[in-house]
Amino acid sequence: MTHANDIQGIRMHGTGNRLLLVDVTHLNGVDPAELARTTPHSIDALLVLDDRGDDVVGVRVYNRDGSDGGVCGNGMRCVAAIGCPHGGELIMESDIGRHRGRVEPQGDGVWMVTVDMPEAQLGAGAIGLAQQADANDCISVELGTGPMTLLPVSTGNPHLICVVDEAPSAELVNTIGPAAQNLREGGVNLHLVKVLTPKSLALLPIERGVGPTAACATGAQAAVAALHARGLCEADVEVHMPGGALRIELGTPTHVTGPAAIDRGTSQT
Repeated sequence: MTHANDIQGIRMHGTGNRLLLVDVTHLNGVDPAELARTTPHSIDALLVLDDRGDDVVGVRVYNRDGSDGGVCGNGMRCVAAIGCPHGGELIMESDIGRHRGRVEPQGDGVWMVTVDMPEAQLGAGAIGLAQQADANDCISVELGTGPMTLLPVSTGNPHLICVVDEAPSAELVNTIGPAAQNLREGGVNLHLVKVLTPKSLALLPIERGVGPTAACATGAQAAVAALHARGLCEADVEVHMPGGALRIELGTPTHVTGPAAIDRGTSQT
């Protein structure tokens, strides 16, 4: 029987998001959900790739706990980079449709990649929480210090945006993260966001099935969409996360631009 340690894959990171990319033909009967849970040197997500014909690469995402990850914006950039290592364009297909990735090599296993994402959908109904929404179509979470208002957004993945005035404390992260996960079956990605300027945000992601991560590209898109709709930021914004920055340009489609890199420390499983 093939074991997780025998699977050949490519370890990469997109803005610090730790990813393992594996071709479906290399799984050899291994359950990808189990592989995500048991891969040595912990990852944030496993991406399983398959050939869908007409030069389209299919991408299935599994969170660290083996749950369905939906779509992974940082992962899409990594897939485009290894598909076009010398530059160019790649069409990818996720659970929410097709994405065009445009790749510019930076040298030494690093690429700058722009991926097209569908326009974000705002409101509690977009993430299946219409019954819990208040009059402003927001979600309220009661904490020990009082209620916190969360802005619901879908980018194909469910997100809740919490605008904060100061850098979030570890206590807040440890409290609000689990509280948000209990709001819907399958969990939700929660993002603590501080407005730095109309063109710059700071974001701390807490992802379902993982916990706090270095970056979340779909979360960055969700934050810009939610805050732009409320006049708190522009439509072309740089989002700063622990793992680095992404440029989000809202539109139809939305453009998400940032780095993708080979993980030199552990290039294979």
